[in-house]
Amino acid sequence: MVERIPVETWRSWPGHLYRYELAAEFIEPSEMVLDVACGIGYGASIMLAQKSFDYVGVDKVEPAEEFSHLGVFYSGIDLDSWRPSFEWDVTVCFETLEHVQNPKHLAEQVSKAGRLVIVSVPTRPTKHFNPYHLHDFTVDDVLELFAGHELLHIEDQPEELSHIFVFGPKA
Repeated sequence: MVERIPVETWRSWPGHLYRYELAAEFIEPSEMVLDVACGIGYGASIMLAQKSFDYVGVDKVEPAEEFSHLGVFYSGIDLDSWRPSFEWDVTVCFETLEHVQNPKHLAEQVSKAGRLVIVSVPTRPTKHFNPYHLHDFTVDDVLELFAGHELLHIEDQPEELSHIFVFGPKA
């Protein structure tokens, strides 16, 4: 199983592309969007094709050259200890919580968004066949991680073994 989508094949992963297309629908123009575990940065290309906003990507790796001009990228980030030192409006964090040692810490950090948190997480067991996954989650587990937020949208991606969640501030 591929855990990092290479630059040569990023267009051939429809489930991953769809997540960013869906996220763009929730973004307001001129917001700052933080893409946590952005990988090579293709999410910036997908979302910015639909809306104009400020993009910040964070990951362990550098973005691909073809995406590096689309926003501000921070590489060398250890998501198990990362604490953002800036403010932003919307977090997108796709297929990441299952990879970190402490998903609760990362959920707390991405939840600092000013308006929305959009996450996708495998919600069917994957640890038994994916050596990169440290945790298995259920929908209820994810709802518990983001209990301080209001669930605005949930969408099942059975072919991806995941759900997409959109959380807003608690009313």
